[in-house]
Amino acid sequence: CKVIVSNNIVIGDLDANGVVTLTDALMIFKYKTNEITLSNSALKAADTDKNGKVELADALRIFKYKSGEIDSL
Repeated sequence: CKVIVSNNIVIGDLDANGVVTLTDALMIFKYKTNEITLSNSALKAADTDKNGKVELADALRIFKYKSGEIDSL
């Protein structure tokens, strides 16, 4: 598995604990339903497809990564 690090931000690691987990995907769902706000670094980490937007598709990419369906974020 490969995770990209850009400017000390691990793509997919929204809580910055050094590991991409399903909790990170859940944070995207909570952000999209306005339950939480995200820091600028978390927003950058959340954009797993690097299209400049945080979308539910980004959370889905984390799920796919964690299940082994895709091998990198």
